Formats: sequence, structure tokens, C-alpha cells
Amino acid sequence: MKNKWFILQLFTFLFIGTLFAFLHLFASHLQKFIQAEVLGLPGSFISSVLFVGVVLLAAHLLVYFQHKKKGTFLKHPLWKRVPFFLLAVLFLSFVMMIVLFTSITLPPDAGISYRWIMDLLASYFLLLFYFLVLSLMIRWGEELSAEKTLQRTYFSSLTAYILFVFLV
Repeated sequence: MKNKWFILQLFTFLFIGTLFAFLHLFASHLQKFIQAEVLGLPGSFISSVLFVGVVLLAAHLLVYFQHKKKGTFLKHPLWKRVPFFLLAVLFLSFVMMIVLFTSITLPPDAGISYRWIMDLLASYFLLLFYFLVLSLMIRWGEELSAEKTLQRTYFSSLTAYILFVFLV
């Protein structure tokens, strides 16, 4: 039943949109709440890991439901070329973001007022990173089932983010 997977994809997409709207509406309250330390970790670290985990989980679910709709989705020959394409898109996106942020002047309260733009940019780069990891696992990874590959992609992407934050 292919229609069921489309409805689940739509529900996932709507959930992420609702989450972004919620984050934007309650940004100032969440900012105060997140300042506390939990388990000796700063609140900003915990909130960013939760945000990244939810966005990566949504990407994982969307790809998983697409795989369920069309079983050959991850076996398409185009996946062999996707890593190179995504690296080029990622590089161009970084360059455009650097040019954009160095050419405009942001107001002092930009962190709260423009949080939705920051959330969209973060989600964009997270999705690019998720698909890059997925394409690398399909191209050079072990021959595993699609479900196992998707599961490894999710956990690898999340682990890479956490390690990046700890090391930087």
C-alpha cells in the first residue's frame, strides 16, 4: 500500500514544520529555559543535540518511507554520483552563506528575531550532510539491507555532529 507511506511522509514533514513554528513562537522562553545546566552539560549543547537529532530523524524517516514506497530507491545507479554532486552543493552553499553573512549587518537581537532563518539554514546543512553520509555509505559502504544502511546513516550523522561539537 503505497498511499500509507506517502501519508507518513506528509505527517513527518508537517511535524517538522510545526516544530519550527513552535520554536519560533516560544524562542525567548526557550532561550531562558535552555540556559540551565543539565547533567553538567550546558543547555545550549543539549538543545542543539535535540534539534539535530529531530531533524536527522525526520530526514531518516522521509528516506525510509520513500524506500518503502519504492523498494529500488536506494539501489538507483544515480547514488554512485551523488557524493560528488553533494560535495559541490555543500561547498557552494558554504561560500554563499559566508558571502551573505559578511555582506549584511544583523541587528543586535538577531538571534531571537531571526531564529526561524537560522533553523532553516541549520536544517538545510543537516539534510545535505545526512544525504552525503547516506550516499557515501551506499557507494563505498558494506553491502547491507536498505534498512540497516539507513539506520547506520542516521547514527553516523548524529555521532559525527556530537563529535564535531565536542572537538570544536
